[in-house]
Amino acid sequence: MEKSTEQPQEESIGLGEDWRIVQALLPEGWMDKARELGAFRRARGIADARALLRVMLIHLAEGCGLRETAARAQLAGIAQVSDVALLKRLRSCGPWFEWMAQGLRQAQCGDGAQGLLGGR
Repeated sequence: MEKSTEQPQEESIGLGEDWRIVQALLPEGWMDKARELGAFRRARGIADARALLRVMLIHLAEGCGLRETAARAQLAGIAQVSDVALLKRLRSCGPWFEWMAQGLRQAQCGDGAQGLLGGR
């Protein structure tokens, strides 16, 4: 039996494993908080809070411009939005990012020496 060499698009551009690590570190309830804080209001081009965060990380962590971010997100099958739509979404993400950052700081400080990565 031949093993398929095709990978999902996101795996082939290196998003799969990194995303699983990031997601494991996020505070509990982060997806629900996106709606509560107004970062994710409707699924127009971006399916859910998970996809929204992934797109924003492409822009913020990779340092891509909004057009390139939109192109990469589409290539990876994460979202299908314009650069203008991404700018509008980015503007609404501030309180959500602050909430997640606070949760990450609390997890790191609250676990003493264990920190976010469990002492690794």
